[in-house]
Amino acid sequence: MTTTQRGLAIHGCLLLAAALVAFRTWTYDESKAPKHGETDLWSGTVEQVQEIRFEAKAGTLSIEPRQDSFGKYYIGHVKKAAQPEAKKDGDQNQSEPPPSAEPKLAHFIATKEGEQLVDSVAPLRALRVLGKISAAQKAEFGLDKEEGKLYVRIGGKEHRLVFGGTTPGGSDYYVTDPASGDAYVVAGSIFRDLTSADQRLLERNLHGFEDSAVKRVKITVGNASRELVRSTDNKEFWAKPDSPKQKDETATNWMTKVSRVHVVSYEGDKLQPAPAPADMVVRIDYFDDRKQIGYLELVRRPGEKPDKPEYVARSEHTRWYASVIRSSAEQVDQDTKSVVAP
Repeated sequence: MTTTQRGLAIHGCLLLAAALVAFRTWTYDESKAPKHGETDLWSGTVEQVQEIRFEAKAGTLSIEPRQDSFGKYYIGHVKKAAQPEAKKDGDQNQSEPPPSAEPKLAHFIATKEGEQLVDSVAPLRALRVLGKISAAQKAEFGLDKEEGKLYVRIGGKEHRLVFGGTTPGGSDYYVTDPASGDAYVVAGSIFRDLTSADQRLLERNLHGFEDSAVKRVKITVGNASRELVRSTDNKEFWAKPDSPKQKDETATNWMTKVSRVHVVSYEGDKLQPAPAPADMVVRIDYFDDRKQIGYLELVRRPGEKPDKPEYVARSEHTRWYASVIRSSAEQVDQDTKSVVAP
């Protein structure tokens, strides 16, 4: 090969390599590229998470994953620290603080929001790596005063993280890894979810499926029942199975009222006392084109006033009994018999 030929060959190789690099750059998905300073504090997947626990002065939180035939969900337990009782008139000069109230306990079911929290910690990604910091920097970052401790058990191994102060602007948080002593910045949404889990993560919807997925329902009150089908011409109204194109005004309005019932808080997997048959307002079974996709049970309970009953509901999505908005449930209760026996 002559000198000229070798030169052409070398230039040709360089041109090909440049073309490949240009093509790779052009087709590269920038959303997958790590941002400057980001790193994973630990590895793991959502499926490997066994427990999330958070401890702070205001209280403690634990979240555990569960799985059933309707999918994945999470059980949360919150214990809020006892708060001092307000002083009564004439107590301003008492030498000892008033006795504290009992800690407040609460539990809840989480689904989508719970999975988002779990996804944010498995793996947990730091937005910035600060490394080892001095005592002065600890005070500057609020790490000299612990705002809370996070424990995440993934695949049998427990990871820890200590939260300090917020970054300028207050959107994110400074944290330290007790195992290494290194400091980082993590997304503030994690801290906010942990400290307000019983509000931010609590599942308020009775169903996880889209309303349009329901094609047929079976409504049962005591020994009486009837079925409704969704109109094929207008998804907004319901009809009798033998006349699917003729709107049933009463049933359609009632189904709209049912859709307005939402969870306020969770009671647990059992009710005490257990509901009697007469307490059951209605059971609704939901079907798509092929199979049952969910259910709803609405139960009436005595309230503080005789004429103001309380309501709880259980569904495939809540798993547990849950207190629901009384006004919405009461409207369903008042019209149920006219729908079942039109």
